[in-house]
Amino acid sequence: MKRLAVRLSCALLAILLPACGAGPDQVPGPKPPPPSPTPAATASATATASATTPLPPQRPPLVEMQRAAVRSMVAAFNAHDAKKVAALYSPSVVSGSPGPLGWEEESGTPAIEKGHEKLFAAFPDMKWMSPRAYVKGDVVVQEWVSNATHTGDLGSMKATGKATGIHGISVYWFDEDGLIRRDHTYYDSATIARQTGAMPGPARAIPALPAGDPQVIVSSGTPEEGKRVEAARAMYAAFSAKDEKVFLAALDADVAQKVYSQPTDQKGQKAAAEGWRAMQKAFPDLKVEATNVWGFGDRVVAEVTMTGTHQGALGAIQPTKKAVKLQSLDVLTFGKDDKITAIETYNSSLSLLGQLGQLGGDKGAKAAPAQKAAPAPKPSPKK
Repeated sequence: MKRLAVRLSCALLAILLPACGAGPDQVPGPKPPPPSPTPAATASATATASATTPLPPQRPPLVEMQRAAVRSMVAAFNAHDAKKVAALYSPSVVSGSPGPLGWEEESGTPAIEKGHEKLFAAFPDMKWMSPRAYVKGDVVVQEWVSNATHTGDLGSMKATGKATGIHGISVYWFDEDGLIRRDHTYYDSATIARQTGAMPGPARAIPALPAGDPQVIVSSGTPEEGKRVEAARAMYAAFSAKDEKVFLAALDADVAQKVYSQPTDQKGQKAAAEGWRAMQKAFPDLKVEATNVWGFGDRVVAEVTMTGTHQGALGAIQPTKKAVKLQSLDVLTFGKDDKITAIETYNSSLSLLGQLGQLGGDKGAKAAPAQKAAPAPKPSPKK
């Protein structure tokens, strides 16, 4: 739905120094201090220096440009202005998102603009708000919520007039000019399809829109943040190691779990254990890799890639023997004892269903081996 930099300047001051000397019959004494330049002389010298040496353009700190971009993204969306959305991106931007056959990418601002034109045409009353954004170096992670009425066609999905609403999240990598050079966006389009009746099954309730400007949380880079990042990495590693004990030890007893592609939420270690076992049974060769992990105070944000072969029942879906590669993003909240108290997962059930061949035809099985994992961009060079 959405594809969605400080130089120091110097002022040159001219100081006029008078020539002083002693006559032949005089004993040189201490030289008097030079007279202070008059305001007129100072202004004249400054004007001359400015005229001959142009000052370099001022550039705000990157974090200030990032804050402005976060606010501008919300404003451009709510104005339904595809050009203003695209203007927040570098001309060579690469944007990616999980699609029906796996990770999909497109390049350039024309693609960004065209995609949003179609989006705003299909949902002309769309409201798009952001509760918070996280900033670390050149990276910004922006949470967002949308509400809209599906009154226009969107691809093959004909207008239904139904109300829709989803949670989503975007990871932006910024260049030194404050433009987004890479965008990874996660949301569940199947939720919209279910809300409109285009897909069968229960749909997640339409979320309420947050109010006000996004809260901006800047990473402090403290040892405590680093400790939580390592704890998150260890939890994900436990999936591949099939170590349920380590996985559960990372969680608070009342851990709250929100998977935004699912109709309901879960709570507690028991539910977490049941979900763990179901995934291990469905994908006995399950591998989970945290490709990008960032700490922000008591929260950790992780981009995650899961691979496996569907060899066991997954809910009502019987084994298909098909390989899948799934990308998702988790926001983990840590409590005072550094146990995870909440997990919010942004993923695409459409990506899973497509790769398992549940969307019609057998294209998913053929496409899975050729998929690319979501890249892990390197930070912009420091200036």
